[in-house]
Amino acid sequence: MGENIEEITDKILESGGLEQFTKENSIESITKAYRKETSTIINIGDPKTRMRRALVNKDNFIKWKTPSGEVKYGWYPFFIAKACEKLVKGEDFKMAIVGQTGRGKSMKALHIADILHNEIGILHGSWDTDLQIYDVKEFLKTLSFKETDVINGFLKCYIFDECARTLAKENYLSRLNRAVRQALNLQRVRQNVYIFVLPYFEKLDSGVRHHVDMMLKCEVSKKRARAYYNIKHHEKEQKAEASEWKREKNVWRDIPLPRKELRRRYRVKESLEKFRQPDVDLEKIRQKEMEELEKAGDSLGIL
Repeated sequence: MGENIEEITDKILESGGLEQFTKENSIESITKAYRKETSTIINIGDPKTRMRRALVNKDNFIKWKTPSGEVKYGWYPFFIAKACEKLVKGEDFKMAIVGQTGRGKSMKALHIADILHNEIGILHGSWDTDLQIYDVKEFLKTLSFKETDVINGFLKCYIFDECARTLAKENYLSRLNRAVRQALNLQRVRQNVYIFVLPYFEKLDSGVRHHVDMMLKCEVSKKRARAYYNIKHHEKEQKAEASEWKREKNVWRDIPLPRKELRRRYRVKESLEKFRQPDVDLEKIRQKEMEELEKAGDSLGIL
């Protein structure tokens, strides 16, 4: 199937929807159409570099070919190489960035997205603030063909900022959390990268937390971070007493800031969402109070 994305979208609309289209074709064919417009990884890692430290900026060699045929290469942090490895295998990559307020979590997430989308180009198109998620309803809409009439949500890097609110473990049984968990588990063929930004890893929904491949812990300095990877995802044979997470020996140092224009657009959306958040919290409090009053009224009626 050699069509591009626009041709596939037209066929879906003509056939009456994605469900009808996938009876004759497959989601993998859509992914392949997206993949034609992204860079192709030629080589990840080198025996000499892998013997050295794992997380310093110039320790993981990546070589790729752009859609135009130009061959490029560079050295990147350990987790960038791991993300590329999983995407080459046709899988998605989930990562959490944790740390206290003011330690540059969002900027590190933005820098990673910028590398994968705009520098290496293994993900489709340029990263934009549409992929900056504060409301999980918006994320679910991007995966829905009925909402947009466009095939979307393939080979993208989603940043779930402030997800201690939107994907909190306290809301494990909520319909939204269940919907997001199901989407993340069933939509692996879309080959996306998901970055969850929050103060403490334990605050993340346990169903999502279980599938996170790597965790980046921000240190006091905004230019330093330490990475941990999930042993269950990377080592098939492990001892029963082994810790679930393994820490790399070195840290990611001298972390550069994302491009100025990208930072500006990110901050604009972030400011709007944070101004809106008190209204959202107030509405939830009012709803909870109404529910409690209704329950109290029902109990008094029974008595």
